[in-house]
Amino acid sequence: MSEVNSARRKFQDVVVNEVGQHWRTLRGESPGKSRTQDSAPRGDWEGSAMQNSLGTVTASNWRPLQRNTLRGFVDITLSDPGLIIHGCTLHARDGDRWISMPAKAFSDADGVQHWNSVVEFSDREAKVAFQQAALPAVSRLLQETKP
Repeated sequence: MSEVNSARRKFQDVVVNEVGQHWRTLRGESPGKSRTQDSAPRGDWEGSAMQNSLGTVTASNWRPLQRNTLRGFVDITLSDPGLIIHGCTLHARDGDRWISMPAKAFSDADGVQHWNSVVEFSDREAKVAFQQAALPAVSRLLQETKP
């Protein structure tokens, strides 16, 4: 199995297990058993849309802001289980682009600003798979919003 397919499956498994159980709990449903890698449903990944048990990954609400590697803010939607991640950031440097998850700023006792992650992936493979689905969605949004 290729490294990319392995990363995609890992991302799917992580999100389905962790987010799915959270949503079922919020709805008052029994969280039930978590899916294992062997039992998680698989799907097709085409172009910029991730088609699987999470539905489609889309980008919306682009807010440009250029500062160092930061290019702007964007919201990323996973259509199923209906998860919207507000305040993701698009970064670029030396031809590379990446999406960062939302973070909260805080200052230490000396007044130095630091950042705490609000959302993070449990492993690198899940992060890579998310990047591969989210970056094309953001690129499509930027093309659509060009003057």
